[in-house]
Amino acid sequence: METNSLLSPEALLAFDALARLGSFTAAADHLGCAKSRVSVLVRELERELGTVLVLRTTRRVALTEAGERLARHARVLRETLERARPDVQAAQDCVSGPLQISATASVSQFLLPPLLAELAVQLPQLEIRLEVENRLQDLVADGIDFCIRTRRVHDEALVARLVGFAGEALYASPAYLARHGTPESLCDLVCHRALIDDEVDARDPHWRLTRQGETCRSALNVALNCNHGSVLAGAAVAGQGITLLPQYCSAPHVARGELVRVLPEWSGEQWPIYLVYPYRQPQPRKYQAFIEFFLPRLTQSLEMSAAVAGLTELAGTNEKAAL
Repeated sequence: METNSLLSPEALLAFDALARLGSFTAAADHLGCAKSRVSVLVRELERELGTVLVLRTTRRVALTEAGERLARHARVLRETLERARPDVQAAQDCVSGPLQISATASVSQFLLPPLLAELAVQLPQLEIRLEVENRLQDLVADGIDFCIRTRRVHDEALVARLVGFAGEALYASPAYLARHGTPESLCDLVCHRALIDDEVDARDPHWRLTRQGETCRSALNVALNCNHGSVLAGAAVAGQGITLLPQYCSAPHVARGELVRVLPEWSGEQWPIYLVYPYRQPQPRKYQAFIEFFLPRLTQSLEMSAAVAGLTELAGTNEKAAL
């Protein structure tokens, strides 16, 4: 009698024990159940398969030809289940295998390369895949293990570890300032070429800048509008105007003397940066190792870039985030 239903795993394991040990009593002792339970499970298999599997005697059981064939399949099931726990435990305990990270374009370009290079040396068995993505992603649906996310995290199913803080300031190249002069107040900015992020309202272009708790709007004369920090930084280095950059975008250029801070008493927006990942408990060892390696180093990178970029007001907040 053919049927599409699957045989009961419990019944197959009971039959495997019976086939190996040769008696219902020994099988029941091995499985930790009543002898009658083994007998019921074997009868269920015989009824399901429409054949006799065992010949019962007073002392032992003998397998029929059908029983011998089924015993081979039952043994495979048992051996597969015996391998399952150590195999899964190995995946839980080892620091190897794929790890998918997501970050914005600017974070990926300016903060991550040296960290990923060091990570490859420290944890060489990890297979890192970096996805550069500015949009807000669904970590679970997109298969992301870790995401570096700015500002706020709304999903309660995610863990958000504070890495540090980013902040913006105004920068221009020495060559641009030599040609066009250095602005001495916010009012002077409208006389300069502004290189702006596309989040700025094009109908009313302005920067919101803060000085010692005072916030002001500065009108702008827009020369370039772009959604990529490296393009704005490159345009500023090329002498195309003044731009507002986070410290991790500006720091490499400031260190090389390609950009200098403009109106240093004024700063732009500041925001937190988080290392975000789906909640898992217990956490696989490779995730623990990644967090232990990555979190303090990313905090330190933010701290160092803030110091180089002249945003010393961020130094204390990033130090606190590292604790």
